Amino acid sequence: MKRYTADKNIVDVIARHGNYLDDILDWDYVENEKQYYLASSFKLLDKIDITEVVGQIFGGKQFKRDGVGYTIQTVSFDMIQNRFIATVSYGERESREMMIDRKMFSAIFDSLASTPGGQPFIAEEGQLESVMNLVKIMRGGSDGKGKARNIQCGMLSTEIGKKGREITGPQKAAMELKRMIQEVRITRPEINEGKILRETPAEREISSYFQRRNE
Repeated sequence: MKRYTADKNIVDVIARHGNYLDDILDWDYVENEKQYYLASSFKLLDKIDITEVVGQIFGGKQFKRDGVGYTIQTVSFDMIQNRFIATVSYGERESREMMIDRKMFSAIFDSLASTPGGQPFIAEEGQLESVMNLVKIMRGGSDGKGKARNIQCGMLSTEIGKKGREITGPQKAAMELKRMIQEVRITRPEINEGKILRETPAEREISSYFQRRNE
């Protein structure tokens, strides 16, 4: 879920529980169904009404499945199965219960990543195979002639997650990005063949930013 959204309920949930939301909720993978279900980590159950939190997130949300439109009316929690059950309405005043799963979540919210819960730091099935395919492509494919072999990669770290580095972290990353661009231009001189050597838009923006800060 996005922290910045027009959805008042989500804003309220993030404001009240954002610091530990990932700790109290989890995605439980069922191998034979190849499906993730929203579950509780059973942490802080004595302090937080987890059903209320999930109900605030999903209550009133609409989604489609197999061509049918549903609206979530209420949410309950089955502690024995460790599943959140959504009572949904559809059609002409019909209703049914559905377990809240990853597909439902992705149909409602903007999943920022294809990994469980939109969390880019959790491994997903087939991840190793995907990485190997990416490496193969960036080596030029099976014949080694693909244009992807010309892509230059680098590693950046903003350190925005470190206390006290929220401001200096992005600045450091910006300077590293500029350095990386400059190195590419040196190692790949053919980029500048027949052209006047000039800064890229990214380089100009970074330079302008630091000039303004130093004024």
